[in-house]
Amino acid sequence: MSKKTPKNKPKRSSKRKTSPHLRPEPAQLRAIERLLEAEDFAKAIERARQLVQRFPDHGGAQGLLIEALRRGQGAQFAAVVVHDWAERHPQSLFAQEQLLVYATEGHCLMLAERVAEQVRALGGEVPSSFPLSDEIKTALCTLVDGTRADEAAMVQFDRARLCMNGFAFSKALRYLEDLELTSARNNRITCLFHLERIDEALALALEGWRRDDENLFALGWAASLRLYLGDVEGASGLCTRLAMMTARRADEALPQLIALLLLDQPEAAWAAYERTVDAPWWEGIQDLTTALMTHLGACAAARCGELKPARRLWQEIEQASPGFALAAENRLAAADVETLLPAAIEMHNAIPAGRFNAMRNQMQAQRTSQAEKTLIGLSASNAYLRALYINGSEPLRQAVSVVLMYRLQQRDNAVAEVLRELVRLPIGTSNDRFKMLRVLREAGQLGEDELIEFWDGDTLRAIKLFEMQVHREPTDSGLPDALDDLLDEARDDYNDFQFEACESKLQSILASFPNHPQTLLMLAAMRHMARRRTEAEQLLRQAIEANPDYLLARCNLARALIMRGELEAASDLLEGHREQHRIHILDLIQLHGVLAMLESARGEDEVAESQLKLVESFIEDDHEADRLEEVRRLVKRVKAKREGFFGRALRALVRR
Repeated sequence: MSKKTPKNKPKRSSKRKTSPHLRPEPAQLRAIERLLEAEDFAKAIERARQLVQRFPDHGGAQGLLIEALRRGQGAQFAAVVVHDWAERHPQSLFAQEQLLVYATEGHCLMLAERVAEQVRALGGEVPSSFPLSDEIKTALCTLVDGTRADEAAMVQFDRARLCMNGFAFSKALRYLEDLELTSARNNRITCLFHLERIDEALALALEGWRRDDENLFALGWAASLRLYLGDVEGASGLCTRLAMMTARRADEALPQLIALLLLDQPEAAWAAYERTVDAPWWEGIQDLTTALMTHLGACAAARCGELKPARRLWQEIEQASPGFALAAENRLAAADVETLLPAAIEMHNAIPAGRFNAMRNQMQAQRTSQAEKTLIGLSASNAYLRALYINGSEPLRQAVSVVLMYRLQQRDNAVAEVLRELVRLPIGTSNDRFKMLRVLREAGQLGEDELIEFWDGDTLRAIKLFEMQVHREPTDSGLPDALDDLLDEARDDYNDFQFEACESKLQSILASFPNHPQTLLMLAAMRHMARRRTEAEQLLRQAIEANPDYLLARCNLARALIMRGELEAASDLLEGHREQHRIHILDLIQLHGVLAMLESARGEDEVAESQLKLVESFIEDDHEADRLEEVRRLVKRVKAKREGFFGRALRALVRR
């Protein structure tokens, strides 16, 4: 007789499964809504993504993620989430209606046509523009070579385009892999680049050009990808063919113009743009693609010295596409110069999107060091990075300079010639150029007495960068602990304007150490503020006589001499102390501030400004920035005093 299993025997526990009825807590949804109200979109996107991962079928969580993406990053990023949601829920009327809106907004009309059918089948209403007319569908399905593609293939192609627009390149590549269309093969090149599969992208680009020798999309990408891999000769070899041909449509013209600009062929790029706008298919600026092409044409014109047509084209873009920021920036810059290296390319078009997105997310999460590691891991060649710096937007130039300087610090000495070239060019900021010089110096790529050409903001001139190690270590007062504490208290009194208490403490220190330099300096500052300037100078001279290397006392005395017009005496005071191999950041600010005052007093305002810009490249925090700003104000006072003197002299001459 067999044993019977008791009815109350507990069942064996099964693996935990997510129930379709599970839903987020209302408080979790409200927390994201509050973030949206506060316009903290980065955090709202992060929280909503986490919620969607846990509850992928919850419409409220999906809706919040879509709203956060749309408002925080753009409709094209929200469209990818909408598309995935609608694919998982083909019977959800709301999901299909949302996809119809986003597909239509993204000009993915064949996909929109298919979704409209589904919406109608689910009992929803669709816009009167659907179904599309046979004429529109024929135009959408007609390929560049005149052949007609299958409608189902074009729907799949639209799905890929929608994903590409939202930087979802892995998803886009899956839709494109089975499509034997020229446009699909071209878009696979773009996807492979942004997934950092550079060798595969180049092979596909060369294959696409061999299949169709008029395919400028493939040829342009092949040239840019060879440059990315460091094959400058191979990239340049494709330029002859690239420069001769006329694009068949806008999406082919873009890689053509970009490659020619990256390979220092602005004349060829300008000629190609002019041929393109004369082509029968060109109808002027209509959308983002044609606006971008017009912008690249304007950049090519500016690089050729044709600033008038460049400004006209940028103005046309501003009127047609007001949100196109680079057009306005370049047009304004072109109004003040005779030659211009315009910002042609933005970061998301030049750096693989996976790396760019990771870096952007890390920066939004304030993980700066992690973002920097992501950036410096970029595999692009030095030649490609050089081209990006010359042709890039300001954020792109900043990113490229970080990578190049890091490589030089890692003993990639080939970068030195690139940096030497870049500091000569009127692009980027003076701060960036000084940082490049510092890295060159630290890497042993600049001789101690070497003159190097440098763009100082107004002109190209030769400068000598002295060797200098800047530190921020605490300075030792040299006093016993008890008096050192008393000096700190005196410094606090000084900063709180408690001058009587401050002087009492300083005099106590001087009773034991009559020539203590920091104490004498603080007492001199108090005498100066009380307009007892003769006493102040006597204290400074006492400090210098007892401590000849005390730089701050020399700087303060030299400053007083400059304001009195005793320039040679001030210069003699600093002789032998101008170039120090190791210097504290606050001493650096004071020293070069006084040197800038001296140059300004002599009428050398450009040299004075270069002194201040050198210091600016070392600034790391607000306290240091405030000290530099104080110095700048003193330099302006010297300039105003000098101009006032000459003004009085001229008026005296007129009266005679």
